[in-house]
Amino acid sequence: MATSPAPRGLRADAERNRQRLLDAAAELFAERGLDVPLPDIAAHAGVGVATAYRRFPDRDALVDELFDQRLGVVVDMAREGLEADDAWDGFVGTVESILEHMSGNLGLKQLMMGEVRAGERQARLRAQLLPVMAELIARAQREGKLRPDIAPTDMPILNMMITAGMHLTQPTAPDHWRRMFAIVLDGLRTNRDAPTPLPAAPLDVEELPTVMSRPRF
Repeated sequence: MATSPAPRGLRADAERNRQRLLDAAAELFAERGLDVPLPDIAAHAGVGVATAYRRFPDRDALVDELFDQRLGVVVDMAREGLEADDAWDGFVGTVESILEHMSGNLGLKQLMMGEVRAGERQARLRAQLLPVMAELIARAQREGKLRPDIAPTDMPILNMMITAGMHLTQPTAPDHWRRMFAIVLDGLRTNRDAPTPLPAAPLDVEELPTVMSRPRF
């Protein structure tokens, strides 16, 4: 995990406790989502509750810092995509990397999909990520491989569609989201000789009821 810069003037021991709380929160949020109370996070970090509240006045402050960390990672992924020689590969690789980053991490899905304090955090996400995605899209369109009517604002919705399915299927079929992603990619390409072979098996008739009965986020 990336280490968040410490506030200026924070003592070394206080910074260690702050980072332990962030690491513990990331682990618990990944498993249980963002509703984990701060005392549970403190216990998992091995620090006292009073220490946790000195470092973070409430759970939202901790979530905000984690969101900024994760947002930085995702934006860096998108910028790396701009360095690809093939614009289509850069676009596809970026979207796939972001989905992989969210795979198996309930808290991250909730953070990136705006399940908690959506307006404020999503505004930061759009401001930093959309301009980079816009350039990835424009490059692939200039190359003639991405359909010209795709807009940057389509991508968060497509991401949300795949992520929602990922959340439902992951306990049963962890790689099923890759099948959905391949189907989406075929819809985004300008040309193909035949449908792309799908990289994961479909759910069977016994698995489908289990998947569909799972609670959403």
